[in-house]
Amino acid sequence: MSKPSTFAAFLPVLLFAVSCAHHPPSSGKLSLTYPSTRKEAVMDTYHGTVVPDPYRWLEDDNAAETKAWV
Repeated sequence: MSKPSTFAAFLPVLLFAVSCAHHPPSSGKLSLTYPSTRKEAVMDTYHGTVVPDPYRWLEDDNAAETKAWV
């Protein structure tokens, strides 16, 4: 049995990409409303560079405040 060519293996991916490209976006505009998010004055210094991390409190996915925000 012969091994399929690289093109034959790639063809399904190519057809999927082309079919997605031919579907225009919907005419209705989508509007997203994001929750208000508090910021904290948290900074880290890495090799002399200060990096702000105002949303660090959201990293604790088990915290009650994070769960309420989600």
